[in-house]
Amino acid sequence: MTGCEEPKLRGRGHRYCADHNAGAAKSSAAYKERARVREGRRKRERQFGVSHDKFLAMLDTQGGLCAICGNGEDSRDNRSLSVDHDHTTGIVRGLLCNRCNPMLGYARDSVAVLQAAITYLTTYSAQRGYNAEYDSRRSMCS
Repeated sequence: MTGCEEPKLRGRGHRYCADHNAGAAKSSAAYKERARVREGRRKRERQFGVSHDKFLAMLDTQGGLCAICGNGEDSRDNRSLSVDHDHTTGIVRGLLCNRCNPMLGYARDSVAVLQAAITYLTTYSAQRGYNAEYDSRRSMCS
Protein backbone atom coordinates (compact mmCIF):
# COMPACT_ATOMS: atom_id res chain seq x y z
CA MET A 1 0.00 0.00 0.00
CA THR A 2 1.18 3.50 -0.59
CA GLY A 3 3.19 5.09 2.18
CA CYS A 4 4.05 1.79 3.86
CA GLU A 5 7.78 1.47 4.55
CA GLU A 6 7.76 -2.28 5.24
CA PRO A 7 9.20 -4.40 2.42
CA LYS A 8 6.66 -6.36 0.43
CA LEU A 9 6.51 -10.14 0.58
CA ARG A 10 7.44 -11.63 -2.78
CA GLY A 11 7.19 -15.02 -4.41
CA ARG A 12 3.80 -16.19 -3.11
CA GLY A 13 1.50 -13.66 -4.74
CA HIS A 14 1.64 -11.15 -1.86
CA ARG A 15 1.37 -7.56 -3.03
CA TYR A 16 1.32 -5.84 0.35
CA CYS A 17 3.24 -5.86 3.61
CA ALA A 18 2.12 -8.38 6.23
CA ASP A 19 -0.24 -5.96 8.02
CA HIS A 20 -1.89 -4.73 4.84
CA ASN A 21 -1.98 -8.19 3.28
CA ALA A 22 -4.23 -9.37 6.12
CA GLY A 23 -6.71 -6.62 5.22
CA ALA A 24 -6.59 -7.54 1.54
CA ALA A 25 -7.90 -11.09 2.08
CA LYS A 26 -11.45 -11.46 0.76
CA SER A 27 -12.57 -12.99 4.04
CA SER A 28 -11.34 -10.05 6.13
CA ALA A 29 -13.76 -7.53 7.59
CA ALA A 30 -11.78 -4.65 6.06
CA TYR A 31 -12.08 -6.14 2.57
CA LYS A 32 -15.81 -6.75 3.00
CA GLU A 33 -16.36 -3.17 4.18
CA ARG A 34 -14.44 -1.74 1.20
CA ALA A 35 -16.43 -3.98 -1.16
CA ARG A 36 -19.73 -2.83 0.40
CA VAL A 37 -18.79 0.83 -0.02
CA ARG A 38 -17.54 0.25 -3.58
CA GLU A 39 -20.76 -1.56 -4.56
CA GLY A 40 -22.88 1.24 -3.04
CA ARG A 41 -21.02 3.81 -5.14
CA ARG A 42 -21.46 1.75 -8.30
CA LYS A 43 -25.17 1.25 -7.63
CA ARG A 44 -25.69 5.00 -7.03
CA GLU A 45 -23.98 5.82 -10.31
CA ARG A 46 -25.80 3.11 -12.25
CA GLN A 47 -29.25 3.85 -10.80
CA PHE A 48 -29.21 7.64 -10.54
CA GLY A 49 -26.25 8.75 -12.67
CA VAL A 50 -24.64 10.33 -9.61
CA SER A 51 -20.88 9.82 -9.47
CA HIS A 52 -19.12 9.69 -6.11
CA ASP A 53 -17.69 13.18 -6.71
CA LYS A 54 -21.19 14.52 -7.45
CA PHE A 55 -22.52 12.76 -4.32
CA LEU A 56 -19.80 14.37 -2.20
CA ALA A 57 -20.60 17.78 -3.72
CA MET A 58 -24.30 17.31 -2.91
CA LEU A 59 -23.39 16.20 0.62
CA ASP A 60 -21.21 19.29 1.05
CA THR A 61 -23.96 21.59 -0.30
CA GLN A 62 -26.43 20.15 2.23
CA GLY A 63 -23.88 20.34 5.04
CA GLY A 64 -23.91 16.55 5.43
CA LEU A 65 -27.54 16.67 6.59
CA CYS A 66 -30.88 15.35 5.34
CA ALA A 67 -32.66 17.92 3.15
CA ILE A 68 -35.92 17.42 5.08
CA CYS A 69 -35.25 16.75 8.77
CA GLY A 70 -31.67 18.00 9.08
CA ASN A 71 -30.28 14.79 10.61
CA GLY A 72 -26.90 13.48 9.51
CA GLU A 73 -25.91 9.97 8.55
CA ASP A 74 -27.52 7.28 10.68
CA SER A 75 -24.71 6.02 12.88
CA ARG A 76 -26.75 3.08 14.22
CA ASP A 77 -26.72 1.18 10.94
CA ASN A 78 -23.83 3.08 9.33
CA ARG A 79 -25.90 4.19 6.34
CA SER A 80 -25.10 7.31 4.40
CA LEU A 81 -27.77 9.65 3.09
CA SER A 82 -29.79 8.31 0.15
CA VAL A 83 -30.18 9.95 -3.24
CA ASP A 84 -33.78 11.14 -3.62
CA HIS A 85 -35.27 11.38 -7.10
CA ASP A 86 -38.60 12.14 -8.73
CA HIS A 87 -40.09 8.78 -9.72
CA THR A 88 -41.89 10.31 -12.70
CA THR A 89 -39.04 12.26 -14.28
CA GLY A 90 -36.03 10.53 -12.68
CA ILE A 91 -34.52 13.91 -11.78
CA VAL A 92 -32.35 13.83 -8.65
CA ARG A 93 -33.67 16.20 -5.98
CA GLY A 94 -31.27 15.85 -3.07
CA LEU A 95 -30.05 13.62 -0.26
CA LEU A 96 -32.36 12.24 2.42
CA CYS A 97 -31.94 10.11 5.53
CA ASN A 98 -33.28 6.57 5.77
CA ARG A 99 -36.46 7.82 7.47
CA CYS A 100 -37.41 10.74 5.22
CA ASN A 101 -36.69 8.98 1.93
CA PRO A 102 -39.24 6.16 2.50
CA MET A 103 -41.72 8.70 3.90
CA LEU A 104 -41.83 10.41 0.51
CA GLY A 105 -42.14 7.03 -1.18
CA TYR A 106 -45.06 5.97 1.03
CA ALA A 107 -46.76 9.28 0.26
CA ARG A 108 -46.13 8.60 -3.45
CA ASP A 109 -44.39 12.01 -3.70
CA SER A 110 -47.83 13.59 -3.33
CA VAL A 111 -47.94 17.05 -1.78
CA ALA A 112 -51.67 16.50 -1.09
CA VAL A 113 -51.00 13.33 0.93
CA LEU A 114 -48.23 14.99 2.92
CA GLN A 115 -50.43 18.07 3.54
CA ALA A 116 -53.24 15.79 4.75
CA ALA A 117 -50.74 14.15 7.12
CA ILE A 118 -49.73 17.58 8.47
CA THR A 119 -53.39 18.49 8.98
CA TYR A 120 -53.99 15.17 10.74
CA LEU A 121 -51.03 15.66 13.07
CA THR A 122 -51.91 19.24 13.97
CA THR A 123 -55.56 18.30 14.59
CA TYR A 124 -54.61 15.28 16.66
CA SER A 125 -52.13 17.22 18.79
CA ALA A 126 -54.82 19.84 19.47
CA GLN A 127 -56.99 17.15 21.12
CA ARG A 128 -54.85 16.90 24.25
CA GLY A 129 -57.59 15.33 26.37
CA TYR A 130 -57.49 12.15 24.32
CA ASN A 131 -53.70 12.21 23.94
CA ALA A 132 -53.01 12.59 27.65
CA GLU A 133 -54.70 9.28 28.51
CA TYR A 134 -52.90 7.47 25.71
CA ASP A 135 -49.54 9.01 26.62
CA SER A 136 -49.89 8.06 30.30
CA ARG A 137 -50.68 4.41 29.41
CA ARG A 138 -47.80 4.34 26.97
CA SER A 139 -45.31 5.64 29.55
CA MET A 140 -46.28 2.84 31.94
CA CYS A 141 -45.31 0.25 29.36
CA SER A 142 -41.80 1.69 28.88
